Amino acid sequence: MSLARSLAIIVGLLLLLTWLSWRAINPNAEQFDYALNELDRLGVVQDALYRDLLAERTGLLRNYDPLVHEMSALHQSVTQLQEIASFDTQTARAINRVKISIDREETLIESFKRENAVLRNSLSFFARFATRTDEREIDVAIGAAATAILHLTLDTSSDALAEAAMQLEDLKRQAEKAGQFAQVQPLLAHGRLLQRLLPSLDNALRQVMTLAKKTDQDALRGLIQMRQLSSRNEARFYRVLLYVTSLLLVAFLAHLGIR
Repeated sequence: MSLARSLAIIVGLLLLLTWLSWRAINPNAEQFDYALNELDRLGVVQDALYRDLLAERTGLLRNYDPLVHEMSALHQSVTQLQEIASFDTQTARAINRVKISIDREETLIESFKRENAVLRNSLSFFARFATRTDEREIDVAIGAAATAILHLTLDTSSDALAEAAMQLEDLKRQAEKAGQFAQVQPLLAHGRLLQRLLPSLDNALRQVMTLAKKTDQDALRGLIQMRQLSSRNEARFYRVLLYVTSLLLVAFLAHLGIR
């Protein structure tokens, strides 16, 4: 065997060793770990957002700052995931589906915030409405209507809605009969508004809770874990090839030495 051919084989084996060494390092493993950590953070923020939405619905949260910060954190997490997993097309598509779900969630939350502001205004009116008339029947009807509407803040079932509608209609009839409709008209207007807003708010909350994002996030997590396992198995395979190639190089060098 000529010297040139021997050198060519040695150089080829060294280049192969270098390439196998790089593949055996598993450079994507750290990226997948970062992606899983960021996905965990996204889940924590999501749970905090749900908690604050429920607190806002029950009147325990006095401003929307936590909701704004949490939506901003969700978008930041998605951006981080896109940057981390940009090297993998399939994972990038799954992240994009999560982003679409979060965008839809943000739209629902913005609608919730607008309707909730109107709701709080009408509930405040109900809390301070203390009109008294000369007709006992109207006063009783006012109390029954206010009770039925306030009950809707806890229960927006079809039965509760029907009861509220019946009480408002009864109040309207009593006021018209006594010629005092103008006096109770603001209460009727706010009552009908609350009758519409309360079920709408609860429906928006249900939509936010049941959006496909949870499924999308679970699918993304499963995909990342699968790709991570595949990457590790691939790195193990290249480490075996690296070992075999190293043996071949040692054997070839030994052969040259013997010759």
